[in-house]
Amino acid sequence: MYPAGETSLKLIFASILGGFLEKFAPSVKAMKDGIISSVIEIYNRVTLELLPTPNKFHYTFNLRDVSKVFQGILMITPAKCPDADSMNRLWVHEASRVFQDRLINVSDQTWFEELVCSLLQRFFNCNWARETLFHSPCPLTFGDFFKPGVPTPLYEYCNDVSKVTKIMDDFLENYNVTFANKMNLVFFRDAIAHLSRLVRILRQPRGNAMLIGVGGSGKQSLARLGAFMVEAKCIQIEITKIMDDFLENYNVTFANKMNLVFFRDAIAHLSRLVRILRQPRGNAMLIGVGGSGKQSLARLGAFMVEAKCIQIEITRGYGTNEFHEDLKKLMISAGVGGQSTVFLFTDSQIVEESFLEDINNVLNSGEVPNLFPQDEMDRIIADMRPIVKAMEIPETRDNCVSTFIERVRNYLHIVLAMSPVGSALRVRCRAFPSLINCCTIDWYMNWPREALQSVADRLLASVSLPSEDVRTALVDMCSIVHTTSNDFGDEFLSQLQRYVYTTPKSYLDLIGLYLKMLQEKRAVLQTIKNRMEVGVKKLEETNSIVDSLKSELIELQPILAKKAIEAEELLKRVSVDQKAAAVVRERVSQDEATVTKQADEVALVQADAQKDLDVAMPALNNAIKALDSLSKNDITEVKSFAKPPEAVETVMNAVCLLFNEKQSWDGAKKILGDVAFLDKLKNFDKDNIPAATLKKLSKAVAEPGMAVEVVSKVSKAATSLCMWVHAMDVYSKVAKEVGPKKENLERMNQKLAEANAILSQKQEELRVVNENVAMLEKQCKDTLDEKDKLANDAAVTEKRLVRAEKLISGLSVEGARWKESVASLAESILALIGDTFLAAACISYYGPFTGGFRQRIVDQWSSGNPRVAIKRPPYRFNVDG
Repeated sequence: MYPAGETSLKLIFASILGGFLEKFAPSVKAMKDGIISSVIEIYNRVTLELLPTPNKFHYTFNLRDVSKVFQGILMITPAKCPDADSMNRLWVHEASRVFQDRLINVSDQTWFEELVCSLLQRFFNCNWARETLFHSPCPLTFGDFFKPGVPTPLYEYCNDVSKVTKIMDDFLENYNVTFANKMNLVFFRDAIAHLSRLVRILRQPRGNAMLIGVGGSGKQSLARLGAFMVEAKCIQIEITKIMDDFLENYNVTFANKMNLVFFRDAIAHLSRLVRILRQPRGNAMLIGVGGSGKQSLARLGAFMVEAKCIQIEITRGYGTNEFHEDLKKLMISAGVGGQSTVFLFTDSQIVEESFLEDINNVLNSGEVPNLFPQDEMDRIIADMRPIVKAMEIPETRDNCVSTFIERVRNYLHIVLAMSPVGSALRVRCRAFPSLINCCTIDWYMNWPREALQSVADRLLASVSLPSEDVRTALVDMCSIVHTTSNDFGDEFLSQLQRYVYTTPKSYLDLIGLYLKMLQEKRAVLQTIKNRMEVGVKKLEETNSIVDSLKSELIELQPILAKKAIEAEELLKRVSVDQKAAAVVRERVSQDEATVTKQADEVALVQADAQKDLDVAMPALNNAIKALDSLSKNDITEVKSFAKPPEAVETVMNAVCLLFNEKQSWDGAKKILGDVAFLDKLKNFDKDNIPAATLKKLSKAVAEPGMAVEVVSKVSKAATSLCMWVHAMDVYSKVAKEVGPKKENLERMNQKLAEANAILSQKQEELRVVNENVAMLEKQCKDTLDEKDKLANDAAVTEKRLVRAEKLISGLSVEGARWKESVASLAESILALIGDTFLAAACISYYGPFTGGFRQRIVDQWSSGNPRVAIKRPPYRFNVDG
C-alpha cells in the first residue's frame, strides 16, 4: 500500500475506533494506534506474501477485509474488555477470523500466527507464545452465545472448552427439538472454531460467508446451526432428483438427526460461525471436503443466534425461474419481515451457474437486477412504508427501496458450504468475486486426530464391547485407518498421479457401516449359537430327567405296597361298619312305623273335632260379618229407643245375659253406650261361657221373639245382635261336645311328641353310623384311586425312562459336537469386533487403490492395534476383487 493511502486509512479507522474506545479503560484506549497499525500491517503483509495460486485462488484480500476486522472489534463492550490483554485477544481473534480462516494449509497458518505474535511484541510489548495463543485446548473464541436466553447477548471471550462444548451441545439439543430435520454433530475443536466464525459473520450487517471444504466436511450443517444460533432463517436447497433411468434415479434428502461431537476444531468453527451470524451483513463461506461438518455446524450456528436456517428445495426441472422465486421469498422475509435468516447454499445445489451470479449480486449490493416485476415491487414498497415511517424517514419510493435492500443485507446471512476439490470453486470465485470479498471464509482443515477420536468415541458409545480397553483400541483404530488412508493417498498420487479423497464423510461412513455390519453379523452368529446352546441344554435336561425318573421309580415301589395294605385294611373296616349300620337302620325303621301309626290316629281325632267345629263356625262367621256391617249410628239408633220394640228388648236381654249385665233396658243402654261395644262382641270369649249362662241362653234363643226373621223386621242393628247371640248359642253347644275330644287330642299329641323325640335320637344315631360308613368308603376309594394312580405313574415313568435312555444314547456324540460349536461360535462373536472392522474399513477406504496398495493397506490395518483382535483368516484377501 502506498504511504499516502496507508495514512488515510489510519485516519479513517482512528476516527472510528477512537470514538468507540472513549468509554473503555485508559489502558485499552491507549492501544488504538497499535491496533490500527497492526491490522494494516497484517493486511499489507498478507497481500504481499500470500498471493493467489491455482490451489489458493481465493487468496485475494482488499480493504473490506480490514473493515471487517474493525467491525468485529466494535462488537465488544467495555465490561467484557476491561484491560489490555482482553483487547489484544480481541483484535487477534478478529484478524484471525478475517485473514487466517482463509488459509488452507498448516504452513500458511503458521506464518500468519508468527506474524501476529511479532506484531504483539512490537506494538504492545506482549510476549505471548504462539502455541499458547493459537493452540491451547480451547481455541481463541469470542462470541455472544455463551449465555443463552439473555435478552441482549454480549460479545465476550471464553477459554473454557468444556463450557463452550456444553453450550453448543445445548444449542444442538434445542435445534433437534425445534426442527424435524435433526442433526447429529460432533463438536471437536475445529468444528467449534468454524461454527464460532460463522456465527460472528452472521451477526454482522451484510455478513456473508463462503465455506470451502471437501464434501462431507460439515459446511452445510454448521451453516444451518450458525443461522439457528443467530436466530436467522436458514434456507437451503434440498435436492431430490427422480430420473426414469435407474442409474439417474438419485435422491438427496434432508440430513438426518445431528449427533455432533464438540472437539476443539468443532468448537472453533462453530464459534467463528456464530460470530459471523451475529454481525449485520455477516456472510460466510465454509470450505471443506464433504462430511467435515460444515452444514451441521451452520444449522447449529443459526440456531444459536436464533435465526431461521433455510435451504431451498430443488425438484426435477428446477431452474433459474424457480431459484428466483425462492430467492424472492428469502429477500422478502429478511427485508420486509425483518427476520434474521441464514440461507445455507452448497456447491451440490448449483444446478445452473446463474444461481451464483444472483448470490454474488445479493452479497455485493443486496439486490438482484430485475428480480421483482413491477407489481411485486409495488407490494414490497407498500409493505415497507410503515417500516420507513417508523424509522422517521420520508416515505418516498427510493427510500422504501433502499431501506428494503439495506434490511436484506443486514438480516439475510448467506452461508456457502463449498468443497475445494477440483477447479470448480476456483473458477467460480474468479467469476464471482463477491463470494470472497463479501464472505468471511472459514477453511475446514482435515479433522485432527483428536477430532477423529472424539467422533469415534461418541458414535461407538452404544455398541456392546468386552471392555473399555477394547473400546479405546477400536477408537484408535478408526483414526489409524483414516490417517493411513490419507498417507497412502498421498503416496498413490505421487506414484500414479491419481487423486484419492478421504473425507470426514468417509470416516463417518466407516463407523456407520461397521456398526451396521457388526450388529447384523452378531445377530446371525448369536442365533446359531443360541440354537446350539438350546440343543446342549436339552441334552443336559434329558440326563437330569433320566436320573430323576430312576429316583422316582425307586421311591414309588414302597409307597405302592404300603397303599395296597392300607386299602385292604380299610375294606375290612368298611364291611364291619356296614353290618352295624344295617342293624341300627332296621331298628329305626320299626320305630318310624310305630310313630307313623300314632300320627295317623292323632290326625283322625283332630279331623273329628274339626268337623264338629265346622258346624258352628259358619254361623259365627256370619254373625261377625253382620257385626262388621254395623256402624256407630246403628248402635245409636237402638240406644235412642225410649221404649224399644219387644223384639229389640228380647235381643238386648240375651246380650245382657252374655255380658253378665242386668236384663233390662237400662242395662242394655249401658252396654250400648260402651264405645268398644262392637270390638267386645267380635272378641267375645266364647270358649269360657259359664254353664248357668249357657242354660239361660238356650231358653232365651228358644223364645219366638228371638227368631232372626222376626227381629229383622224391626231393626237392622238388633238383627245383627240377634245373629250373634244365636251364633254364641250354637258355638257353645258344639264346644261342649268338642271339649273332650280336644283333651284326648292333646294327650295323643303329647305321646306322639315323645315318640318322635325317641325316633329323632335313633335317627341321629343312624346318621352318625352312616356318616362313619360313608367316610370309610370314601377313604377306601381314595386309597384305591391313589394306589391305581401310583401304579399308572410307575408305568409311565418306566416308559419315559426307556425313551430318554434311547435319546441320550443316540445323541451323545452330537452333544459333544454341539458343545464344541458353542465354544467356537463364542470365539467367533468376539472376533467379529476386529473382523467386521477390517471389512468395513476395506469397503470404505481401499476401493480407489490398486491391488498392491490394497494389500499393504490391509497389512498395516491388521497390525494397527492388537487389542482390537483383528483375526486374519487362513487365506489371503483377494484385494483385486
